[in-house]
Amino acid sequence: KAFGRHLKTLQLPSFGATDIKFYQGRIYVTVGAKDGGIVVIDPVSLTRERFIALEDARWLSPAGNNRLIALQGNPGRLHLLNPDGSLQKQIPVPGLTELFHKSTVEVQGETAYIGASDGGFLAVNLSNGSVIKQIVPPQKRTNTVSVFDKYAFVGNGEDGIGVVEIKPDQSLEHLGTLGLQ
Repeated sequence: KAFGRHLKTLQLPSFGATDIKFYQGRIYVTVGAKDGGIVVIDPVSLTRERFIALEDARWLSPAGNNRLIALQGNPGRLHLLNPDGSLQKQIPVPGLTELFHKSTVEVQGETAYIGASDGGFLAVNLSNGSVIKQIVPPQKRTNTVSVFDKYAFVGNGEDGIGVVEIKPDQSLEHLGTLGLQ
């Protein structure tokens, strides 16, 4: 009820929103596979400021140093964006080839941790674009990743939740899996 008089409809391209982030005073929304991209919205007027075309845009993550990362599928790529939406760098990543699969990214320092769908769990160095580690579960599907302190919790669909330790030297060790019943 409190929002009722303030909400309005804003037409977004494509057919589904895949992520939303409030970043540096703007709302960023990733939308769908076909005609997808990133919509930048003014939070006061709730009007669309700009659209950044990016087919199969899946997820956004603040990345420090005034950067925002957009995760793209088909082909898998990380896009490092400046606050104005311009492209700073593009990094190809394995996986992310299946349409409409959930995929997420979290950033700690200069490392992006990615739930890369058919590419499994990835750790990617943002400075040089190298893949630090790739862990593909038996069913070959990683949907999500959440990083807390020195651990990455990896949502591997029916394979359960993988637990990965992030060592001080940024190397990774798969500690095991929390099974599902």
